[in-house]
Amino acid sequence: GSSGSAQRQTEVAGAMSWLSTHVTTSGNYIFMGDFNVQASSEPCFQAMLNPTDTIVHFYEPTNLLGNWSANPLSFAKYLTQSTRSTDPGDCASTNTMSSWFDHILCSNPIMQGTKNVQYIPNSFQVVGQDGLHTNKALIDAPTNTSVPSDVLNALYMMSEHLPVQLKLAITIPNTLPIGFEYFKTSIKDNKPYLQWKNNSTTLINSYQIERSEDGINFIIVKTIDNTTANSEYSFQDVSAVGNNPFYYRIKEVLTSGSALYSSVALVRINKSISAVTLSPNPVQDYVQVSLQSNNYTLADIQVINSLGKVCTNNKTKLQAGSNTFTISNLSSLAKGVYIVKVQTQDNIESKLFIKE
Repeated sequence: GSSGSAQRQTEVAGAMSWLSTHVTTSGNYIFMGDFNVQASSEPCFQAMLNPTDTIVHFYEPTNLLGNWSANPLSFAKYLTQSTRSTDPGDCASTNTMSSWFDHILCSNPIMQGTKNVQYIPNSFQVVGQDGLHTNKALIDAPTNTSVPSDVLNALYMMSEHLPVQLKLAITIPNTLPIGFEYFKTSIKDNKPYLQWKNNSTTLINSYQIERSEDGINFIIVKTIDNTTANSEYSFQDVSAVGNNPFYYRIKEVLTSGSALYSSVALVRINKSISAVTLSPNPVQDYVQVSLQSNNYTLADIQVINSLGKVCTNNKTKLQAGSNTFTISNLSSLAKGVYIVKVQTQDNIESKLFIKE
C-alpha cells in the first residue's frame, strides 16, 4: 500500500529480531512475500541480506540486486507488479509492470545445499512474465505467450502482482538400519556396484536389493542370504541397462519376519564425472574443485554468474580416479552466487558457491 521505506525497515527489523531470538541453529529457512521494496539498497532489504546474526542470513537467489523500480528495463524478466494499466473495478493499482516487489529469500544452507535442501540455480521464475511488458499491462501487445491465454487472463484479472516460484532439490538424509556400518554405491565396468557392511549377523535373515527407475516403484533384483562368516557384501547389477538414473535400496529382512530399509542411493550409468565438491565455500580468492572421473578425459571448467555470464573459462585434463584442481583469482568477482560448471564430452556437472 502506502508504506514507506522507514515503515518497511521497522517491520523487517521486528521480524529479524524475532528470528535472531528464536532461531538458534543454522538451517533451511525461507523468507518470502510482497516486501513492497523499491531497491535492494533499502534498509529493510539490507537487514535480511546483511544481518548482524549470521544464522538468519538470507540471500536473493538470482543475485540481481539494484534499483529495481528506477531501472525496470534492466530487470524486465523479474517485474511482478502491476499487471494492469486500467482499473477493472476491484483494485486500484494501475502502474503497469514496473516494480519487483515479490521475493523468495533463502538461507545459506539452502544456497549451498548443506542440509539436504538446495536451490536449483536459475530456477527462480516470475510466472507470466515474458520480459517484454515493462511499463505495459500484462495483456498489452506484444502477445504474452509465457503461459496459456486463460492463465494469462486470470493473472491479469485476479491480482495486481505476478506470483514467483523457485525449485529446490531435496535429498533424504543417509539413514541405515540395524547393524549397518555403511552402504555405498559406485560404477564398476559401467554397471552399478553396491557395497555394504553389517556387524549384526544374528538378527538378519537376508538382504533384498531393490531397484527403481523413478525412486518410487521398486523391484527386487537380488536376494542374498545373511551369513555369520562374512559381514561385508557386494552386488553388481549387470541387468541395469540404459542411461537413465537408477535408485537402489537394501531391504533388511530380520529373523523375526519384519523388515527394515536402508536409505535410497542414486546411481547414474555412463556418467564420466561424479562426486563434485567445492572448498572453501563461501569463496574469497579461490575455490578448490574435487571430483571423480571414470577415465582420462578433457574437461571445460567455467565459473558462471547468476545472469548466465561466463566469468572464467579454462580446460583441464582429468585422470581416471580422484582429481583436484584450483580455480584462482576470484577476488575480483562481485559478491553473490556463482556456479562452477564442469563439462566433458558426455557429462555436465554443476556446483554452486557463494562469493563473499
